[in-house]
Amino acid sequence: NESAKISSAQMSGVLASSDLTNDAALEKTANKGAADGYASLDESAKVPISQLPAATPAAHNLGGAEHNADTLANLNSKISDATLVDTGDARFSDARTPTAHGLGGSEHSASTLAQLNAKVNDATLDDSGDPRTADAIKTTGADVVISGISPSAGQVLKATSAIAASWQADAGTTAHTLGGALHTADTLSNLNSKISDATLVDTGDARFSDDRTASGLRSLTTVVAINGAAAPTAGQILKATSGTAAAWSSTAHTLGGAEHTADTLANLNSKISDATLVDTGDARFSDARTPTDSSVAGVKVAAIGDQDTSGGVDLVYRFDVPDDATQNFDITLDHDAKVVDAWVVKGDNAGGAGDTIQITDGTTPITDAMDINVAGNVIVRPTTLDIGVGELGASGTLRCALTKSSAANVECFVFVRVTR
Repeated sequence: NESAKISSAQMSGVLASSDLTNDAALEKTANKGAADGYASLDESAKVPISQLPAATPAAHNLGGAEHNADTLANLNSKISDATLVDTGDARFSDARTPTAHGLGGSEHSASTLAQLNAKVNDATLDDSGDPRTADAIKTTGADVVISGISPSAGQVLKATSAIAASWQADAGTTAHTLGGALHTADTLSNLNSKISDATLVDTGDARFSDDRTASGLRSLTTVVAINGAAAPTAGQILKATSGTAAAWSSTAHTLGGAEHTADTLANLNSKISDATLVDTGDARFSDARTPTDSSVAGVKVAAIGDQDTSGGVDLVYRFDVPDDATQNFDITLDHDAKVVDAWVVKGDNAGGAGDTIQITDGTTPITDAMDINVAGNVIVRPTTLDIGVGELGASGTLRCALTKSSAANVECFVFVRVTR
């Protein structure tokens, strides 16, 4: 075989006969497919891929001749045109490079903008090429353009016309009148129906008068001004001084004065004793009937004689007798008196044997000894009463004499009735 290959090589002009004897011109079979040797051939007379060096592809355009039309078609069907940038293919424009552009510019079609508007709020679109920027608010009628600088804290966006607005101080925090332009007629009407006119103070509305401030009261027909700046003191009353004025004042009046009608006095007279009435403003009452601390004066309690046509009133003296030892309780009279009756009301506890109460003039008995050996709260009266001894003059002595003989409780209340 080797001879046949050599002969074939000679016939093909690859080897000369002289090459067969020149060792330097011959390659050794040991170098075939080895480093620094020569490549071998496979059955197809081609160098095996394993003996070829790694290939480095040259730079080329996506739409260049290196790629056929099918390759580009497949590529287009899998990725979005927006991501393709190729200057070597007429189907791609350099205008579609990622350069800065406006949302409403020619880079976007009307359809693109329409779809975008349908998905996001116009108010979020910021594009100097489209009037619907953040500097305007879209309404159903027209866009309201916002003018001026950025707002400061607390400002509000206020319309200055149907198509313009600006950031301004919040008018709601500024002083304004109730009837001013900031309140509508409906607001005032609703307010009037819920609160009293007397609490409304508004100089900006003709329906409200300054007279109805806290220094005035409104009646059905007029305003009553309250005079005086000082606050009332305890017990004072607000008294009308005219049909349109009133003042805080104190009231001191007599029982028979103009503050009381005749009917009031008549009713009062029928219910209480004349002796307790003191009124110099009514001719029906006399100063002579004024009680004092130390005497009872007046024609109806004056001394009376036998068959006196005027009659008189009774006086009652009282002794509170404690549970104590035998003793006397004396009253020195400041006027004439005649004892006509006496009685004892026993205290809560029962008395004992030998316990008595007796009324005397200080020396001589007026009544007999009243036995208080009775149950609690029982009334005891004398069986005898000496009228002669009971005639006591001014400075005379009226005595209640207690005799305690038992260990029982002798507490009681003694009453002596006299006339003048």
